Amino acid sequence: MVPPTDNKVSLGCGTLILIALIVMIFSRGSDSGRVSDELQKLRREVRTLADHKDPFPSSGIEEGKKIDHLQKSVDALKRSIDSQSARIDSLKAELQQMRSKPDATPAPVTPPVERE
Repeated sequence: MVPPTDNKVSLGCGTLILIALIVMIFSRGSDSGRVSDELQKLRREVRTLADHKDPFPSSGIEEGKKIDHLQKSVDALKRSIDSQSARIDSLKAELQQMRSKPDATPAPVTPPVERE
């Protein structure tokens, strides 16, 4: 027969920390559910964004053509305004000259009207 031995177990500090970590990892069941829910929510948001992206990538080209056309129209209008401004300036100068030099033919004088 085997003599009875004193079976004492001595756990070191490292072993206790390891046991605490294992318990902590496996006791986070509620947190993993929350993380899973957040992950599903993010996946839905990504799907929604993907569904709402522009299905017509060529529309950017069309918009660019419209912008170019409008820019040409604006440039033409600016040239027209500049030309009209130049014409107005020349007419103003001509009017100033007409006002500054005496008229060769005097204006007709209207005789006074006698009243009774």
